[in-house]
Amino acid sequence: MKKLSYLLIVAFIFSIGIIGCNDTNDNPQDVPADKNGQEWKATIEENIVIEGMEETITLELFEGNNNFVTYIPESMAVETEFASDGDFYWFYWMHEENINEDVYLQLYFYPEAVTETPSLSKTENLKLVDDTEKIYNWSIGEYTSSFEADNSFYAMIGKHEEQYFSIVLHYPWEYGDGLNPRFNKIIEHFYWTDTDKYLNSNSI
Repeated sequence: MKKLSYLLIVAFIFSIGIIGCNDTNDNPQDVPADKNGQEWKATIEENIVIEGMEETITLELFEGNNNFVTYIPESMAVETEFASDGDFYWFYWMHEENINEDVYLQLYFYPEAVTETPSLSKTENLKLVDDTEKIYNWSIGEYTSSFEADNSFYAMIGKHEEQYFSIVLHYPWEYGDGLNPRFNKIIEHFYWTDTDKYLNSNSI
């Protein structure tokens, strides 16, 4: 599935197409990984707040191929794509077992050959967020869509060791109140297994 965020992030950087394999999985991996000598639980329950109301959701362990694990809401499906021009993870919102392709969190690992900080400033309808207004303390740069766009698009550029990566949140504006708390759980639990550190230094 070639998503809008894929085109925005990659098309203006690379002139070659994706050559890789796709794998859609409605049930994330539950293979335990070491965390300071302890095993990760296959599922956990946590609370989120939606429009002032507290709701308990179930999160499932997901173990990626790029030295990370995280927890994702059980109502999300996972699609991966690994290729020479980067590795992709899409976490799609599902409703009644149907995937909504307009609602997703996308994680993209740039090729290690990329040595300069990627920029999305030239992308239509995206603007760079001022450093004083950034949401995440680990990001190098954050970008947001204008209110004129049909969908909310928020992107963060980060770097782990010597590799750049991005996280994109994409959804129709009216979905924001219910989705942002769920997306933030994925980011909150994101843990680098090679360095034994959370992505967000203020996390967990």
